[in-house]
Amino acid sequence: AQPRIQRILISSIACLILILLMQVGHHFRDITAAKWPETAPVLLRWCLLLNCQLQAPRYIDSVVVESVSLTRGHSSNKFLLSVVLQNRNAFAVAMPALDLTLRENNGALITRRILKPEDLQLKTVTIEPRSEAQVQVVLTEKERRIVNYTVEAFYP
Repeated sequence: AQPRIQRILISSIACLILILLMQVGHHFRDITAAKWPETAPVLLRWCLLLNCQLQAPRYIDSVVVESVSLTRGHSSNKFLLSVVLQNRNAFAVAMPALDLTLRENNGALITRRILKPEDLQLKTVTIEPRSEAQVQVVLTEKERRIVNYTVEAFYP
């Protein structure tokens, strides 16, 4: 009975290790496909079976807000926000959301907005490897003196 129990235990351990590897592969499927494109066809088939999606990875450590400008438009309550985002990684990443904070000259908060990629009417939902993406959006604000603004990139 001893060898039979050993075989059952070894088989059980092997199955558990295989299940763990499958869970890790499923969880990191986006970054795996981005870093090793040859795995994408297998991961696509995997997602067809499990009804999941293969997307550009959300890797905020590689996204840098390179420059920001806020200029007044032709009317007094219209502003053009221009943001240049840079992807410093060797693979494409998903376009992040932007956290915009506008303040008056006394430091009082005017508004804080979350601008999601789908709100920005972008041509692409990714930032290509080692490249920049320019985001422009027209904002409408009540007539106030905006002297300070910040923009941060993040993934919701």
